[in-house]
This record gives sequence, C-alpha cells and structure tokens, in this order.
Amino acid sequence: MSSGERTGRYFGVHTLGQAYNGSPRVYDINGIPGNEVVVATQNGTYALNGNTGTVVWSNTSVVSDAAVAIADVDNDGEIEVIVANNSGRVYALRGTNGSVKWVVSTGYGYGSAPAVEDVNGDGIKEIFVNFYYGYTCRINGTGSLAWCVYGYSRLSFDGRESVVIGPDINGNGTKDIFTADYWYNFAAIDGGTGSVIWSRTVTYEAHSHAPITVGDFDMINPGYEILFANHDGYLDVYSASNGNFLWNFSYGGPVWWMLCIGLCSNC
Repeated sequence: MSSGERTGRYFGVHTLGQAYNGSPRVYDINGIPGNEVVVATQNGTYALNGNTGTVVWSNTSVVSDAAVAIADVDNDGEIEVIVANNSGRVYALRGTNGSVKWVVSTGYGYGSAPAVEDVNGDGIKEIFVNFYYGYTCRINGTGSLAWCVYGYSRLSFDGRESVVIGPDINGNGTKDIFTADYWYNFAAIDGGTGSVIWSRTVTYEAHSHAPITVGDFDMINPGYEILFANHDGYLDVYSASNGNFLWNFSYGGPVWWMLCIGLCSNC
C-alpha cells in the first residue's frame, strides 16, 4: 500500500427505513465541527454524526423516497434541510435540530429531490421540485409558493426525475430550469416567471432521478447543450436554447440512476 492510500473503517449500520432514491447528503448542518450525513426515508428524515454514525436528530413526520437538499435557503446564516415528501409538501427543516421551519403544501403527489439555487441574484435561494401529478413548482427560500407549471414532470415512482438548474437561455437575467419525465415530456422553463421557453415530446422516457445535465460540452460551438440519458439505451444531445435534437449515441442498455458529467483536460 502506498503512503497516499487509506484504509476504510467500518462504523456500523443504522436501519433508518426504505427509500427509492433517498441518496445521502454530507454537510455540516449544525455548525459543530464535522459533517453530518442526512437522508430521507419512508420512516422519516435523519441526520447522523459523520464520524460516529450516531443519530444527531430525526424527524419521523417528514418522510420521503427522494434525496434531500441542504442550503441556507433564506440567507439567515443557518442551514436548512429541504425535503419534498411523499404527499405533495416541501419542508424546510432546521439543520440544528430537524424541527420544521416552514412547510409548503401543493397537493400534487410525491416529489423529486429539490434543486436549490439563487436564480435571480437577490440573495434568497429558490427551490424547484417536480411532482407526480405533472407539476413543476418553485418555492421561495422564505417558504412561499411562487408558481407551478403543469405538463412536464409526471414522475415515475422509483425514478423521481428531478429539475436541473441551468444557464439563462432566454437572456432575461434569471437562470432557467430544465426537466424531463417518464411520460416523454421535455421542457425548458423560465426560472423567474415559470413560463415555458420551449417544450418537446421525446421518443424515449426518462427513468432516473437525474436523467439530464446541462452545460457547454463541445467547447467549440457557442451555446449550451443538454445531455439526456434515456431509458432505451441512448445518450441524446439537444440544444439548450431551443430544444432541437443534435445527435445521439447508443450505449446498449437503459439508464436507471443518474447522468453525471465532468470535464477533463488532455482527454
């Protein structure tokens, strides 16, 4: 073993409950030195000490099959854990103790993992969630519902396809969002107003919690592209500005989980 390698250390197992897409998040949520591991399950939302694995706090009334988001969403200097639960509600839990800071009810069924970013530069973050009944909603970081748009986010139960926050493609000064769902819908939505910039129907469904990613991937031609890993074995590439199909590549099998892209030099 080289000097740069490290051995793993087993900390034990906590049975917290089932979650279809409850990927753990690691963050210092309470200001005490050291990171916590935060996960939502069908039995509740839990924060574990990252060093010992002991439970720091739990909130068994906030259940979800989707991953949480962690951020200071209202710019008050404290961290919140954002959870879209299994019955159309979005919660902000205090990072210090897991108590509910605010909750927004939509009535639109189970939600995806929240996407969080300050899209308009006002210092308060916005929260975007897709819901099973086909609605994509923006919740303000202070706990108010800004808007919901219908038709582009009907979720699969086990995929929970999430919103992706991307660049400002219509030039109005606000970052825009992108979504693809299990029922062949694909759209770009203005992150500020909720108006649909473009939409299209695709040939194959999305079936993972992160089926698309947005960026300037070709590094030569101007503009941004969307990489779409569909469920029938193709990586499709679209123009982010207008949704036009550019090219695709067959990799021979469905994508079940997520598309994650990084850039490298001298590749």
